[in-house]
Amino acid sequence: MKKRIISLLLTITVLGAYGAAADAAVLDTADTGAHTEAAVVAADYAEVGSELSPAADLPTAYSSRDAGFVTPVRNQLYNTCWAYSSTAAFETLLIKNRKTGEQLSPMHMNFWGSRNPDGTGWLRNYNDAGYPYIAMGYMTSFGSVMDSLFNEDLTQSDYNASIGSLYPCVAADSVIYLDGSDRDTIKTAVYTYGAVVGNFHYDAMYTGVQRAYNCDVSGITTSDLNGHAVEVVGWDDSYPVANFREAHRPSADGAWLCKNSWGTTFGDNGYFWISYEDLYLFSSRFGSAAASARATR
Repeated sequence: MKKRIISLLLTITVLGAYGAAADAAVLDTADTGAHTEAAVVAADYAEVGSELSPAADLPTAYSSRDAGFVTPVRNQLYNTCWAYSSTAAFETLLIKNRKTGEQLSPMHMNFWGSRNPDGTGWLRNYNDAGYPYIAMGYMTSFGSVMDSLFNEDLTQSDYNASIGSLYPCVAADSVIYLDGSDRDTIKTAVYTYGAVVGNFHYDAMYTGVQRAYNCDVSGITTSDLNGHAVEVVGWDDSYPVANFREAHRPSADGAWLCKNSWGTTFGDNGYFWISYEDLYLFSSRFGSAAASARATR
């Protein structure tokens, strides 16, 4: 049975958690009455005609980390989790398809998705939080630059000076937005493409001892959401419920393995687990979960 891939929702929450802090905002578009607090998109986006068939023989556990399809964990600059997680997921796709193992530049993506010197472009400053579809627009319309050519020491002035002379080495020619309510669809995307970009609400439900997280608090208002994006690289149907913080334990075993962008001192060398029952991971309030399906060089 085919599961429909849903379009990117028109009202989503801004992402940018740096450490335990992040901004949250509502995006105003033509089809909603939402109040604009952070940024305005250039145009509404709609994904049409895409489907993904969940695999019938999915294993009970899988890890792209164990398979060797991941690049080293990084420590994000600014509120750019959306750029780091999307870059990491694209890197995983490339490694899995044996195209390249070099890290790409999240900072080039970040500056691309910022306001231009003449006031045009994405209406956000480079150190502000952002939206997940900025990354998808970058990878499909411009492409990705190697980190060795545009590293984290460079600035927005360096980016402006490089326009017209620095070109991408690889681009995504297919990005799929996933129905986050269907677990097998997410698993199939991770299993097939190596990773999925997932967005969730980060708060005090994390347990550093077991490196596990579950938010069971419903009804959080948009202005109180602490949006954060991670690269989801695996799952384990038997991940013990006892590993989660006692006050916020899910009802059953099972969790997603996530690669974070807060350095290797966080979690298990930069990785942690989010329960299947987390109320906000893959929630449409953050837009759709996404995976890069194909790449061109």
